[in-house]
Amino acid sequence: MISAQGTVHFEDRTGNLTDLHLEQPFAAYKGRGILNLHYNVQKNEPSVRLQYSRDNTTAVVGGSKQKQFVTLRQRYNDVNAVAPTVRSDGSWQLAYSRDVGEGVVTGIFEPKNSM
Repeated sequence: MISAQGTVHFEDRTGNLTDLHLEQPFAAYKGRGILNLHYNVQKNEPSVRLQYSRDNTTAVVGGSKQKQFVTLRQRYNDVNAVAPTVRSDGSWQLAYSRDVGEGVVTGIFEPKNSM
């Protein structure tokens, strides 16, 4: 038997269904995976996100029919991490995160934008 956790969103005023979201965590080869399925009912737009984590590395692949992306996040000590992302339209970004006690500070560099 397979079980999944999910959410359903409704518009407040009309009661119309707007979004469906399912999340299924699973054990994977020496790591942990999460499969996310999302469906925007109003736009008739499905999307998927698959995440795999092992040790200090997390790989995420996802997107919709129109746009896809891949991200590799590497923690290199207890407080620092880097995460480059490449998108199907050719754009990319590099994120640096640092844990600062009560939260996380993240800087993102995108060549077409500023930090």
